[in-house]
Amino acid sequence: MRITKLLFTVLAMALPLSAVIAQMSVNQRFGANLSRGYYTFGLNAGWAYQTSDVRVASGGYGFGATLAKNLYYRNNAIFAFDLRGRLLLARTYGLDPFRSYDIANNTALNGDRSLDYTTYPANLEEPRGFVFQNHRTDIFELGLEGVLTFNRLRERTGFVLSLFGGIGADWYRAKIDQADANGEEYFEAYAALKENVGESTARQELRDAILDGVYETNADGFSSNNGKIGLMPNLGIEIGYQLTPRFSVHLGHRVTFAGTDILDGQRWADPNNDIYHYTNFALRWIIQPDRDKPLAPVIEITTPITNPYTTNNPNDGVVRATIRHINSAADVTCMVNGRDARFDYRDLRFSTDFPLRPGRNDVVITATNQVGTARKEVVIYYEERIVPPPPPYGRAPSITILNPPTRSSRTTNAAFTIRASIQEVTAKSDITLEFNGNTRQNFSFDSRSGELYSDVTLREGENRIVIRARNTYGNATEDAVVTYERERQQPPLVVITRPDRDGEETTQPNAVIEADVLRVTRPENVTMTVNGRQFRNFTFDTGRGQLRADITLQEGANYVEINASNAEGQSKDGVTINYRRQVSQNPPTIVVTEPAKPSSSTSKPTALVEATTQFVSQKSDVRFYINGRETNNFNFNAGNGRISSTVSLENGNNEVRIRVSNRDGSDEASISIRRIGDEAEQPLKPDVTITQPADGASFDQPRVDLRAKTLRVSGKENVTFTLNGRTVSDFNFNRLNGDITATLTLVEGNNVVRITGRNAAGTDEAMVNLRYKAAAEKPAVTIVQPANNSTVTVASATLKATTQNVASKSEVTVTFNGRAVSNFSFDAARQEVTAALTLEGGNNVVTVKVQNSGGNAEA
Repeated sequence: MRITKLLFTVLAMALPLSAVIAQMSVNQRFGANLSRGYYTFGLNAGWAYQTSDVRVASGGYGFGATLAKNLYYRNNAIFAFDLRGRLLLARTYGLDPFRSYDIANNTALNGDRSLDYTTYPANLEEPRGFVFQNHRTDIFELGLEGVLTFNRLRERTGFVLSLFGGIGADWYRAKIDQADANGEEYFEAYAALKENVGESTARQELRDAILDGVYETNADGFSSNNGKIGLMPNLGIEIGYQLTPRFSVHLGHRVTFAGTDILDGQRWADPNNDIYHYTNFALRWIIQPDRDKPLAPVIEITTPITNPYTTNNPNDGVVRATIRHINSAADVTCMVNGRDARFDYRDLRFSTDFPLRPGRNDVVITATNQVGTARKEVVIYYEERIVPPPPPYGRAPSITILNPPTRSSRTTNAAFTIRASIQEVTAKSDITLEFNGNTRQNFSFDSRSGELYSDVTLREGENRIVIRARNTYGNATEDAVVTYERERQQPPLVVITRPDRDGEETTQPNAVIEADVLRVTRPENVTMTVNGRQFRNFTFDTGRGQLRADITLQEGANYVEINASNAEGQSKDGVTINYRRQVSQNPPTIVVTEPAKPSSSTSKPTALVEATTQFVSQKSDVRFYINGRETNNFNFNAGNGRISSTVSLENGNNEVRIRVSNRDGSDEASISIRRIGDEAEQPLKPDVTITQPADGASFDQPRVDLRAKTLRVSGKENVTFTLNGRTVSDFNFNRLNGDITATLTLVEGNNVVRITGRNAAGTDEAMVNLRYKAAAEKPAVTIVQPANNSTVTVASATLKATTQNVASKSEVTVTFNGRAVSNFSFDAARQEVTAALTLEGGNNVVTVKVQNSGGNAEA
């Protein structure tokens, strides 16, 4: 509570300061100057409570902090969306004003530990055991939430309405107050609080007069103070007001679905899982990070190399430039001689071609973005060449480029044939062919048809072709550009289409798997595994890209994974199929009919015990115990399911327990018979039984929990406990029920545990042998040769891999392109795997897997 008051004080101090900021910013519009990607930091505090098996009690609280990152925001948009992290500390209380009889299976209250409320002292005349349930639960959460905010409402009115949901990693621990300051049960106080008192009176009596307020006992489901961790989804709503563009106050409610029924320490009254709530008040601050200042456009002219530029070639109307800091061609305009002109812009490169007119030609390029505008002007003078008149009856050459078909063409094929028609030229020597600036002699020219041919290999990007021809009457030049764009193969794609969803449930032992496997041309590039084991019995249609397989399921979860690879990468998809075999469920039941009450008394040395059962077919399905010792001295009628036995009683309490079982489950019932009388009997020797672990058990961890049961042993001082011949004093002895518990640290190999009990009549000893073998360390593997994603020009290759914690070759598996490799070597001393491989054309996949009792690894 002190922490809660302190946090509310901090929030109260921050609120007036924020109000001052609000007054300074009164004229600012809500949401002004925001841009996507801002952060929001918040502090919150409030009331925490549960919806669970136990009624809510006052005193619960919570406090925490949040940090959100905006993912979507636009001015005047209907919604905004943030991803928010949450840190939350909470404590909830519960107190029931009614008696709770559902404690038979509650390990904190049924005697499995120290407290036993199942049987009240006889003088209190309470026939059934009960408690008044209470709890104190501590919760610590680290969570991630998606927050949907009604943005337009906030910007126009200042009111903030948000919906959120997410999931958190929650640590939680429940404790109960069911023992007084001396560690004893509240038997007398609970029995004195009768059921006919009012609810408020009962709660006040429990809180003020009975319970001491110390939650000393770990609740049912919590064996230690370490608590538990679970993933818990949540939903919530918040309303608030934006006091300034950067500060707001909020009131919110959050519901967390625990996914467990032990959040309140009680799970036997209601099968529904517990829910905890957090109603809180919050302060939030928006933090806008600095943004990079955008730059104005920049235009650099690359062609022509001089400005102004003079030429006597009418085809030299070519302007190229580099333009930076714009988004697309839509941000560029081009004017040639005062008119809009066509141009090409991609990858920062601008180009335009146009026919020159005699005299001055003006080219104006303009680029614009949100920061500013850049403008460049290029002037090209075209001066017509004065050609002397040709001799009579002669004509100058003419050139027509036939392939490429246009002056600017594109292709995805690197092999290209240049074709042109050249007239008025009779000799190859009068023709010049330039390809990417280099003069080529390797071309063919037919003087009769005037056709030129040349086979070239294009380079990626632009390829410039220039053809020149001359004769006595003049010259001719023609050029063209071919852009080669290499067609790239895409990586494969694997999509499992049947079953059509992950986690499908089925009662059939077989299943059909179908998948679309695209951009894979060879079946050997497709692998399939079922429950981690390679599965080869599938069909793959390379033409249609479809895979089909019939698999046999094992009971429980079955994981199917399909992998595909090509030269550009890999792809995989997986699906889980849950197979549940249909079986009828008829668990047994048992009810003790004689004695009629769970606790009874008699002065006779024997007592008749009778019980009725259902779904029990034979005597071997019945276990009969008297004072912890199993006996076969009973009768079972398979026709009507009745059990009867006359048992011999010892002085004092006698516990009779009957357990029945079949393939669908088990059930048990127990009664207590107290023998009283004046007959003097000989004292009995102690009885010692080690109940856990069993004799001959093996472990891979050194720490083992031991449980033993004693009869007729009065205290710890009458018990001798040894491990491997050495006395163990660090054990617990329960004087009420004679239970012994201890945590042992075993040594490698065989371990002998002995427990001896003593009383005035004699001694008894129990012994178990336990074996401890340390678990192997998890293996590791690394492929050192060849390097990953390497390219080679020879088919032979040597595989070399190093391992750790691998004992033999049988613990190593090598696969090559999905096929198992058996002819590999393993040196256990050097921890090295080697193999000679013959590579296939294209991509090759090598996998080395290692496994031992400690786990597995692969590379």
